[in-house]
Amino acid sequence: MRRKRQRRSRPGIYVQRLDGQQVRLWPLRGQLFVCAYGCCCGHEEKGHPPVPVDLYHQEWERRGLARFVHLTFTQCLGACALANVALLVIDGQAYAFQGMTAEVVPVLFDFIEAWVAQGAPAPLPPPLAERAFHPYTWPEDPVAHPPACETTQGEGQG
Repeated sequence: MRRKRQRRSRPGIYVQRLDGQQVRLWPLRGQLFVCAYGCCCGHEEKGHPPVPVDLYHQEWERRGLARFVHLTFTQCLGACALANVALLVIDGQAYAFQGMTAEVVPVLFDFIEAWVAQGAPAPLPPPLAERAFHPYTWPEDPVAHPPACETTQGEGQG
């Protein structure tokens, strides 16, 4: 008779809520925010492609990333004119992406999955690098110099 294999649980931490109750939390490495219900993202009547909500969720579940990166569908993340915006915050680093379509979502999850496996970021693959921007630091002339995320090696993209 085969023994049932026990699952090893991640180490949790206990924190005290404001009501005094001790609860157990499982720390995550990051969170992926996807603008799916805002004023612009996914609104085809405004000329934007649909937000592939089901694909985001399927990729996240299929790759078993729920233990490492939380997936949140939200309304406005700002930068509305860029449309279909996603914001990845992982290991204290933030990456914002514009124009996220069904063709690019698997590339984003490849990037996240590799980061989790390696414990460190890799350079952004080209489909993500061309969509990356800094939502909080804009150059003086954003038309002449569009904001782009830097790779982890410090080289600018875009």
